[in-house]
Amino acid sequence: MADSRPLSQRLKEDNADLHGLAEHDAVPQHMVRGTMPREVYADYLGQMYLINRVLDGAISARLGSPGLLRTMVEPRQLQTPYLEADLAFLGVDAGGLEPLAGAARVIERIEAADRDTVLLGLHYVREGANNGNRFLAARLKGP
Repeated sequence: MADSRPLSQRLKEDNADLHGLAEHDAVPQHMVRGTMPREVYADYLGQMYLINRVLDGAISARLGSPGLLRTMVEPRQLQTPYLEADLAFLGVDAGGLEPLAGAARVIERIEAADRDTVLLGLHYVREGANNGNRFLAARLKGP
């Protein structure tokens, strides 16, 4: 049976658990407080790179086909190039990274995605985090 909820409602409700993790997990809380050591941040960014590289690849593979991804995702929103630049700035070789258990689970979820809506949901959460990062940056800079 098809889901009758509007797409915006489905994205918000079906990804609430991921939003909760993105906002309330210990790592984001350290980032908000400005208490995350540089090395820990570099490790975190490396795991985000591995996840986003797979997500970007899955989305890119479908951008040429008709569907939600083609109409709702712009190539500039793909995060891999930005994360590679950030890792290079921190002196991290992205080619030598291996996923830890949490990142591996997210990667498996991406690789198992059989519908555009699953990938769009993950992209939706990522874009929400990117928007939240603007507020985080302003807060860390101070008045």
